[in-house]
Amino acid sequence: MEIQPANDAERIAVLRHLHAQLRIAVPSLVVAPDSDEVRMMLDDLRRTIDDKWRMLTAAAPRTLAALRCAFEYAGTGRPDQCASELVAAHRHLAAILNS
Repeated sequence: MEIQPANDAERIAVLRHLHAQLRIAVPSLVVAPDSDEVRMMLDDLRRTIDDKWRMLTAAAPRTLAALRCAFEYAGTGRPDQCASELVAAHRHLAAILNS
């Protein structure tokens, strides 16, 4: 069962957490796409998405779409395309957080 953010401050905190996760995961994916660390980072991102998908659907749908594409690429062994989608997700989040 997912617990929805109670207010805008909590929603922003979730988006900032996801933004920080992406800021670390993207360069790591580019440098060492097959490393255990990158797999753990992607797993952490997946958990965040799984826990907050309803909130992301409402607050950041383009971010969620890019992340879903990234995970599809990761699952098919296409790290460059995965990284590109993660960068797109990061950009979408930055736009939301800076507005």
